[in-house]
Amino acid sequence: MENKDNSGAGLLSTLLEKIDTWKKLVIFMILFIVFGVGYSIYMYRDALFFLALDALNMSEIDYEKIDYEAKRLVRDTNAISVEVWKIDLESNHREAIYINIAGVRDNILEGTGDLVLRKKAKLTELIIELLENDTACSEIIDDSSVAKALVAAGVRYACLVSVPPRYDQIVGAISLGFSTRPVNEDYIRSRLLQASENITK
Repeated sequence: MENKDNSGAGLLSTLLEKIDTWKKLVIFMILFIVFGVGYSIYMYRDALFFLALDALNMSEIDYEKIDYEAKRLVRDTNAISVEVWKIDLESNHREAIYINIAGVRDNILEGTGDLVLRKKAKLTELIIELLENDTACSEIIDDSSVAKALVAAGVRYACLVSVPPRYDQIVGAISLGFSTRPVNEDYIRSRLLQASENITK
């Protein structure tokens, strides 16, 4: 052990003797920093790769296009309501950023939020279905203040799409509300996918 320490000290002493000018010191410091950064990147290359991949693939909601797309959805599908949610799975939180019920914006409910994933909750199953299939349709299963307002307006059935409409990625969701299960559900899913693409940036 002592021999190793002496060997290391001898190597350091020899190296310091070689650095006898400011120019050599600067070059040595640059090489030391480059080597250190390169070694760190190599050691954590897997984690850095996935972080970079997430950053490149992370989509955002284009807020300026929401109202236009929402009104088009209602016109094309005869939905009673349309809602847009911002979803953050990392913090397990969702926020209603746009609510239109029977043609009227609900500025009071906009901004309300709650948990996305809850143990043994049907809403959790619906979010998982969105992650896997982009769209999902179901009877109203939520118990939030937004869902209560929808039920009061006659909504009993809803179809949703993830934003963006891509596998295993979600930063938001669009929901359309109906009084009963629509006969043209496939068309509604298709229109939701289009709207999701249009409000994704």
